[in-house]
Amino acid sequence: MGLKRLKDPSTGSYVFGFSSVVLAWMDRKRKLPLAFLPYFADEGTKLELALALLSWAKAEGFQPEGVLFDAWYEA
Repeated sequence: MGLKRLKDPSTGSYVFGFSSVVLAWMDRKRKLPLAFLPYFADEGTKLELALALLSWAKAEGFQPEGVLFDAWYEA
């Protein structure tokens, strides 16, 4: 299923799950996930996935005022 052992940075414990790159739209009131791509280390980088999601958003007509990248945090 692609699950792997991941370390939870807030508790230090390990959990089974999968890594993903999420594209979310945020304003002062809402946080909406728009799309995500699963991350597998042997298939490229998270940066490549983020760029693919940004290309998709641009093609769909989104015009953000800014873009933020972070690890282990989604909206």
